[in-house]
Amino acid sequence: MRKTVLCGLHAGDVLFGPSGFWSSSLYGRTLSFSHILHRNFTSAKENNSSGSVTARGLSTNGLRDKTSTSIFGIVRVGSAQFKVARDDLIFVDKLTGRKLKEEVLLSEVLMISDTSLSKVGRPTVENAKIYATVEEHYLNSKQMSLKKRPRKGYRRLAGLRQERTALRIMEIVGL
Repeated sequence: MRKTVLCGLHAGDVLFGPSGFWSSSLYGRTLSFSHILHRNFTSAKENNSSGSVTARGLSTNGLRDKTSTSIFGIVRVGSAQFKVARDDLIFVDKLTGRKLKEEVLLSEVLMISDTSLSKVGRPTVENAKIYATVEEHYLNSKQMSLKKRPRKGYRRLAGLRQERTALRIMEIVGL
């Protein structure tokens, strides 16, 4: 069996080609992962009615810890995306109307995975939820903005302290 490694996708690469497998042409060489992905990826039509793709873990010949049950998810909060696991602390733009120690439901889960199974949403994973609690509201460090016109005596200096919220991830549900 031929082993190849693809470090990243480049412009013009095809994720799912006409025959349903991953093909990529880099510098004249074609890397084909059909023997891996045909066995490990199942489309949403075959697996379930939700708009997500499910993949089983690839064998890594003992490189992956088999006893670990670490679940992680990629969640969108506002305009930012975060990779989170249980007990992580993330810093997001201020969530208005939330009090300290209040539980927050993050429902825009883009991907959820553990060591043996992954679900990728199109655009979000159905029935996946991430629960977090508000740890603190704080002001970010000051960012200075300066406008200046040379030789005209025009200078405007402004400072901004962005309001932020610290969230502690409590539970990831939906895998």
